[in-house]
Amino acid sequence: MLAMKILALVPGNISDQILFFPALSSLHNTYPQAAIDLVIEPAAADAYQVCPRFNNLIKFSYNNSNSLTDFGDLLGQVREQEYSLAFSYDQQWSTSLLLWLSGIPTRIGSAGSGGAFFYSKTIQPDPAQYQAIFYHDFLRAADVHQPCPPLNISIAKADLDWAASQCQELGIKGGYIAIANDGPTPYPVAQWLKIVQDLHQKQPNMPILLLANPERQQWVGQMLQSSADVKVAFPERIGQLAALVAGAKLLLCPETPVMHLAVAVNTYVIALVGSTPVGQILPAHGRNIGIQSPTGAIADISAEQVLEQVWRG
Repeated sequence: MLAMKILALVPGNISDQILFFPALSSLHNTYPQAAIDLVIEPAAADAYQVCPRFNNLIKFSYNNSNSLTDFGDLLGQVREQEYSLAFSYDQQWSTSLLLWLSGIPTRIGSAGSGGAFFYSKTIQPDPAQYQAIFYHDFLRAADVHQPCPPLNISIAKADLDWAASQCQELGIKGGYIAIANDGPTPYPVAQWLKIVQDLHQKQPNMPILLLANPERQQWVGQMLQSSADVKVAFPERIGQLAALVAGAKLLLCPETPVMHLAVAVNTYVIALVGSTPVGQILPAHGRNIGIQSPTGAIADISAEQVLEQVWRG
């Protein structure tokens, strides 16, 4: 007997993929023998370094510049696998048409998407809710009625060992406060320095670790130049980043993938949130606080607002 094959088309970045993990977990638990394949953006593939509950990743750019050849290639791959169930989180009519042409018998998508009539079943989830629950709601159309599980990831032993080695080299014993400044709109250095100064004054024995990447070399240099007491780590993989986040007592960051990693490993996180409503990107319960910008720009969140949340407990 052939194993059941399931396909999920999940557009979006690394954050979007991480927020899909609870739905993927429920699918895996409901159909433990099924092969689950995912169609994702090429740039988002790294997310699955910390999620083992899939079979294959099919890389495809969800944009309007795809040619007929691009769609034909994807259609060929999908037809070849003979899936019996497919979920589409894409809103474009071309995707629903592609699934219809693929011959997959059960095709589930949003009732509000383009070409919704090409789906065999549709669902109308609430887009204003936490995005992980939004993704999970689609499973109801496949008779998966269990509640959305907490966000969870799997960190490889090699990545945990790497993080432990980094901490040893940096002279960090025990916990630390981690600061990340990724994303398209980083938080201003001057505000970070105010926060670091206050942390050092009130918790002088607590190390502060900057989680850096090549795109933020200037930020790291400015932080080191103005505050010699901070330490820096340069994780090269999302698994290494997750391992460092798991070892932190507290993470301070903008709304980026590292925020979701903190939620997944149950590290206390204070996130600086721009225009996206906090309730859509952070769960209602857990060790997480989202500080919503009054203007939609995280630069307009003051250091004092951040510190108020740090010390409120």
